[in-house]
Amino acid sequence: MQQQRHSNFKEMGNREQDIINVAMDLFSKKGFAATSMREIAKASGVSHSLINYYFRSKDKLLKEFIEKRSKAIMESIKLVVQKQISECEKIDLLVNLYVKQAFSNRELSLIFFQEQLTVSYPELGKLMSKLDKTNCAYFTLILENGQEKNFFYPDINPRLIYYSIMGTIQQSVSAFTHNASQTEILSEDDLINYLKAMYKKMILKPVRKD
Repeated sequence: MQQQRHSNFKEMGNREQDIINVAMDLFSKKGFAATSMREIAKASGVSHSLINYYFRSKDKLLKEFIEKRSKAIMESIKLVVQKQISECEKIDLLVNLYVKQAFSNRELSLIFFQEQLTVSYPELGKLMSKLDKTNCAYFTLILENGQEKNFFYPDINPRLIYYSIMGTIQQSVSAFTHNASQTEILSEDDLINYLKAMYKKMILKPVRKD
């Protein structure tokens, strides 16, 4: 009996995740506002009442997805920040992480950057804004530490550097997602190498040779 109950719970969890995956795909392609719960149910192959049983609304569905993914992303970023390595090495690792996460979670990345979502659904907008602000704060802390150690130029604006990196990633994810031929021109590694070269030109002071 206990084994049967465990099996049922596992099946429910898998079905719930399948629904979330289908919903994220629809949100990223059609937009959050244009996607209905009935469409999600139909694409998932389940009844509308079952969708409501699991999530009640698409707001809660997206909120649950974002909370789970953002928690995992922030844990990875914290590990980078806590490493006993140079500030430049930390930024390199963060750039790797930003790009890999964006491309492995393209649906979330595209949904995250939909400006209308923040306006139409304030609670979801606040949740994503909190993630972005926390991420930016970690990045800023690393750059400010590098400035104090005289590794980086003193007059740079860490937040502008952060948003330059994230904006480039955003545009790249959108281009890759909507134009498959872009993958023949630019790979994830190409983007990572470009971003590293870009930020180093902007912030890294040249090493003086005595």
